[in-house]
Amino acid sequence: MTTRMMIFIRRGFISILSVIFGLMSFAQRYADLDKALANKSEVRVLDLSKDGLTEIPVEVFQLVNLEELILYKNKITHIPSEIKFLKNLKRLALSRNDLVLLPPEIGELKKLENLSLSMNNLETLPWEMGNLESLNELQLS
Repeated sequence: MTTRMMIFIRRGFISILSVIFGLMSFAQRYADLDKALANKSEVRVLDLSKDGLTEIPVEVFQLVNLEELILYKNKITHIPSEIKFLKNLKRLALSRNDLVLLPPEIGELKKLENLSLSMNNLETLPWEMGNLESLNELQLS
């Protein structure tokens, strides 16, 4: 087998792996809370944007493997202290809501890397946000 053939085969194998991992990632993404609750341990991404929510459903906090919680363009006014149970959360998208206050428990999300809070009614942030060791992107406006 020539080097050229080996490179082609290797690229093909990598392409197949990319497709497989892409499908696995897609299978862990949910936009329906009821379906997500039926597969609690599998859910990595929950997207409840544009659902007209005024609060985060308490059932969301049962999804302990959740890595991304996307809640933009709702009417959420507060984040409950139960947010601390989402220990694996890496991304929290809360832009375009009606938030006026964040709970101090948000500082317990040690794996949180991206926090989007733009277009809310926040005037202050809790001191505990200083505990967000992994945070590398904070969106405010």
